[in-house]
Amino acid sequence: METVQVEIVGPSGDVLVTCPVTMKEVIPAALRTSLHSIGKDAKGIYMFVLGTSILEEEMSFEKIGGVKGALVEVTVLDSWHHCFVWGFCSESNGCEIQNEGHLFQRGQTAATTDGVRARAFLPRETRCYVSFRSMSIGTHASLGVGTSSCKLAATCYSHLFGQDENSWALCFGRATDHRLVGYHNGVVCPTRDLGGEVLDFVLDQSLDILTIGILISGTGEMRVLLPGHHEEIVVPFGVPKDAQVFVVASTVYGDGRIWISERPDREQVSQRQNEVADRSDRSSLDDQDGEENEYADD
Repeated sequence: METVQVEIVGPSGDVLVTCPVTMKEVIPAALRTSLHSIGKDAKGIYMFVLGTSILEEEMSFEKIGGVKGALVEVTVLDSWHHCFVWGFCSESNGCEIQNEGHLFQRGQTAATTDGVRARAFLPRETRCYVSFRSMSIGTHASLGVGTSSCKLAATCYSHLFGQDENSWALCFGRATDHRLVGYHNGVVCPTRDLGGEVLDFVLDQSLDILTIGILISGTGEMRVLLPGHHEEIVVPFGVPKDAQVFVVASTVYGDGRIWISERPDREQVSQRQNEVADRSDRSSLDDQDGEENEYADD
């Protein structure tokens, strides 16, 4: 029986198991069976990525044009983790990743910009949601995707991502008059509607929580969902098809917080709003006691 040899690789790049898959077998089902045989079961639902594309549930090597006898590498992701949780930040600046990876907490280091990167790369056509507290966006904030080569901090106030060849980002904050501006390699890439018309989009400052949904299409466009905006916004970045890119975000705000999730969960948004209210109450009490408010941005 002619097969394709599949190396199943975890998010860290380690080979978990190598297994043969026949040309007609449904690939995801065969790979889950192989992982189960070595005692590895998903906390959520395993999904599999070949190159930069998700293997859909009905796919076989026969359907996708696999080569008999070939050795291919497939990355396995637990859909409740990895590309939807933060994994890397600059801890030297006092930053932390909390809440099982769903929350980035910026430190108190002055005159720095701090960023965070997801634990695993984001498959194409997969949407991820990132949330900021609107009251603490400050002068510079950015959100987008970047390679594992992205720097995660800068010793100045800046839009950290979108400024080099390794990242593609939406930049906003007071420095852009709260306009949403696409950047790659330091060059502006205009945001457009689905019809291709250039947009000048100003973020709504009345929201307690600003949640933005992004995905990278198969053609390398960034497609953006914004609160109160029913149609996608398109940023035609042209992210290379073979680039494995991770969700990234940055802030300059003292005590700034950035959340990441696989869906705009209303319960999570409500929880975040409660956290904002709690922190506002504590700040008011501190002011009444005459203590200095140290949560100022640049």
